[in-house]
Amino acid sequence: MVIVKAQYAGKINGRREERVHAALTRCDVRLFEPVPEVKGKAGFSDLEWTENEEGRGETKLTICVAEQERATRLASELRACGMMVAIELDRGN
Repeated sequence: MVIVKAQYAGKINGRREERVHAALTRCDVRLFEPVPEVKGKAGFSDLEWTENEEGRGETKLTICVAEQERATRLASELRACGMMVAIELDRGN
């Protein structure tokens, strides 16, 4: 498992948010939310998107992907949206 962490220091405006969502779509990333239980286990999708109160200041994305190649492409796409991005290997998996 590879974790892509991205952040943007300022408030994300509508146009930048559209660009980020388009990048996520191109890389087949889903929003972080509970999904239906499968065999008694609750699951989550790839993305956790957090903003500080009222959307001012910092926005952070934490995205878990299975493949290094996909993580590298996603990082590139998010950098093109003006975000600072780091890729790290999840040693727990």
